[in-house]
Amino acid sequence: MTQLTAPPAAQRLVRYPMPLPMVYRRAARLIAAAGHRQTVVQTAFSRPPARPGALTIVAAVRAAAASAPAHGRSQGSDREVRRLADDAITYLGMRLQVRGADQAWIDVASLEAHITDWGDLPGRTRESVVAVLEHVADASERSA
Repeated sequence: MTQLTAPPAAQRLVRYPMPLPMVYRRAARLIAAAGHRQTVVQTAFSRPPARPGALTIVAAVRAAAASAPAHGRSQGSDREVRRLADDAITYLGMRLQVRGADQAWIDVASLEAHITDWGDLPGRTRESVVAVLEHVADASERSA
């Protein structure tokens, strides 16, 4: 009698609760509705943020990944949602350039910082963030 074992984690198929393009489009809608918030270092003399409901790009992508999926599919486990959000952050972070430089590290935390740096550039607007998220959604559809 043979004993069945699970394949290594790298060889397991990933089942996302929703496709990556849907994550980017939902994140774009969230930012379009709530606004884009650049990160600000708070000090004792800082004013409160101008738009308290606005989202950073990373927060919008993570919220979109955790939102209820379409097409009657189940929400997915916490592990699947986290993996979807991490993969969406990775795909987005690898496509952005900050001041002409690509991302040097490819771990999720470094890519989140890279995306935040891109979003924090002076003059970054809600419209430019939404346009880039829509463009990345289209690119991820073509590559799928």
